[in-house]
Amino acid sequence: MAVRILQKEIEKESNFVLSPLSFQLILSLIAVGSKGSTLEQLLFFLGSKSINELNDLASIVNSVFLSANESKGKRKRKLLETSSPPVVSFVTGAWVDKKYGLKPSFEKVLKTVYHATAKEVDFANKADQVTEEVNLWVKKASKGLIKNLLPKQCLDSNTALILANALYFKGSWNRKFDVSKTKHREFHLLNGEFTEMVDSASSELLALSKIFHESAIEVNEQGTEAAATTAPEFRWLCAIRNPPSFVADHPFLFIIKEEISGLVLFIGAVLNPLMVS
Repeated sequence: MAVRILQKEIEKESNFVLSPLSFQLILSLIAVGSKGSTLEQLLFFLGSKSINELNDLASIVNSVFLSANESKGKRKRKLLETSSPPVVSFVTGAWVDKKYGLKPSFEKVLKTVYHATAKEVDFANKADQVTEEVNLWVKKASKGLIKNLLPKQCLDSNTALILANALYFKGSWNRKFDVSKTKHREFHLLNGEFTEMVDSASSELLALSKIFHESAIEVNEQGTEAAATTAPEFRWLCAIRNPPSFVADHPFLFIIKEEISGLVLFIGAVLNPLMVS
């Protein structure tokens, strides 16, 4: 999935950063609440054979982050000897219209597998307040890097459900770059069917109307800070001895991944350093 998204973004010829993991987890959660051809298409896109396989991955992701935050394991102790340990957090939330509520089966998976919080809200009369609440949740989860995921007036009385997740990472280099040796050089440019989520007596189908994704990353000689959030809206329908040298005089790709599991947290590219994405 990361490769597909990467190819689309590179075609735009602008800098970008995104979180394949954030996309993967939110689409997996959508798949849990889907059926029929919609479920088949999501499974195909995610490269999975079943919902159980998606849930297994979600369990692994949460266990990786929980263990990282609890500072356990030999890898963690080794990091403590050389630098500050990385800070990683991953949270998921659901806001469902109070007219419907979540189906018990979906709510169980949401809370036990994805460790998400769920809240009933009033989209019909308090859409602006819900937008503000979700954005504040995102801002807190991303440590302020992402402030407004949902644009104003994007929610209304037709909104039935909002799912959101937020991924935050902050880590310092094992071997920090010498600020005094940082120099400026020339940069050479490049020439559906979602009926298993919400309870309703109506025979109408729940449709996915929008997915909002925003990522931010800051890198300097000391380390890296990155955050990503994804929110779909539903409507009815290695170490070296010498100091490292990094010459970024041409477009380059960067990846932040978890060593043991191989999970890609963030992926991005710098195609033009003068552009602000």
